Amino acid sequence: MVYYIRFLKTPRFQSQKAGSVTVTALICITTDLGDAFLAQDIDLQVTLSPNGSGRTLYKDNLQWKAGKRELPLSLGPFSAGLSQQTIVLGVAAVDPQRPSPPSLDHLLDTSKLPLVISGWSAPFGGSEPLVAEKLVERRFRPKNQLDLRIWEETGNSIARHIWDAAIASVMYLQQATTKIPGSAAPLLQNLLQGQRSTPLHAIELGSGCGIVGIALAELLSHCSVLLTDLPEVEEIVMKNIAVARPAPSSQVTFQTLDWDEKLPDNLCNGRIDLILVSDCTYNADSLPALVNVLDRLVQMSPDAVVLVSLKRRHDSEEVFFSLMDSVNLFTLHKDSMQLSSQHDQFDEIELYYKAQWINQERRRWARYFSVPIVERTPAGFPPLTLAPQRALCAISQKAPERFVPAIEALYQSFWVEGNGQIGQPEGFGPILEKVLGKAGAGEILKAMSQDEAKSLLSANTDRAFKSGAFGLPWFECTNSKGETEGFWGIDHLGQVAEFLGLDRSLEKGFRAVL
Repeated sequence: MVYYIRFLKTPRFQSQKAGSVTVTALICITTDLGDAFLAQDIDLQVTLSPNGSGRTLYKDNLQWKAGKRELPLSLGPFSAGLSQQTIVLGVAAVDPQRPSPPSLDHLLDTSKLPLVISGWSAPFGGSEPLVAEKLVERRFRPKNQLDLRIWEETGNSIARHIWDAAIASVMYLQQATTKIPGSAAPLLQNLLQGQRSTPLHAIELGSGCGIVGIALAELLSHCSVLLTDLPEVEEIVMKNIAVARPAPSSQVTFQTLDWDEKLPDNLCNGRIDLILVSDCTYNADSLPALVNVLDRLVQMSPDAVVLVSLKRRHDSEEVFFSLMDSVNLFTLHKDSMQLSSQHDQFDEIELYYKAQWINQERRRWARYFSVPIVERTPAGFPPLTLAPQRALCAISQKAPERFVPAIEALYQSFWVEGNGQIGQPEGFGPILEKVLGKAGAGEILKAMSQDEAKSLLSANTDRAFKSGAFGLPWFECTNSKGETEGFWGIDHLGQVAEFLGLDRSLEKGFRAVL
């Protein structure tokens, strides 16, 4: 696990009898949870710098000793004029591989992540109060020329701190936005690097300080990120959004979200591409609510994928995976990252890329059989199909020779072109005109509402139920011997081909089925 420099008492100016001033603070070096202190000796460097400047006014070296729980800082004395300036105090571990500390903590890869995460105070002195606000700033470099700055509180609230899995998520997203093969899950790389006609929409659940979602917006252009959490984190999140530097055409916003309450309308109606969940599995009592929210979001955005990062702290977190499986959110890819820990040990952070399995299967089978299909489920999926079915029944009665071309045209419109209005006459009417002509399509649109077409659809439905149909796709097949059997599911195509006596060698897709 990595360790974090925290302010038990934030930096402040203190006047001395001789008219001079000193700068004092009290720090500790602890885990993300604050449940353990760094148990090894480490050299630190403390600096004072003008706010907003990289110039160093003063620096001093100190040492954190194993077994300590706190370390007092006392810098100076300085002339009283120093307190008329607005300054920032920085504390970092001395590392020969880095520039003179404190400097940005690199997140390019785990080998460059320091054991101790540096910390900077809020500005104090000058136009600011003489005592720094109870905040600490983290400065990261997840990518060359990128400066990610995140504020967190110095108190005991775990909701307003950075957690280890969040740092791993940032590093993983950074890898996924690169062009380096194998640096992250291929599915995630395709999502983040693929060509898009609209911005990528991401939401982070339990965002805390917002480091993961903000990092994504800084790493990726044309990206809209919504951070969500309870009202208690809004102040610190908004502070971090204010100092964020999103990539071109990217934005970050915040919205309160209680997992136990009804989803807001904007989350029900908008499309979501990526859902971020970082270190939210530690509280077993909240897991059912979390999974319920994930299920509802994915139901409304079937192509959404979920990136979960976690650091296992106790066995009760295992229930999260059972709950995810119960709502058909399965792991499509698993990775792990090792973060530095003391005594040359490492801490494992697990990352899971989850999605509805049905969409992965849909795309996979389409590739196997060279069937054109959109990568993303068309808007409004699943559409109401009563009207198109009645229209097809009418075609089978009045123009049976155009029945198959009509089905092919409807498929092309919905599953290739993404026509979300395919379930309504105004949506499929123009498609039928291409197959039947304007007059022929008009005749079908009239006939579909008449009793003859309705009765045929009703009879076909009854026939399907009597033959044992219980879901789609259902194949009712009759072979050369006159035998008829029903088959359910795309994964039974091999059995269909065998039953019909088809030459499976003619279609490469059949090599992938039993």
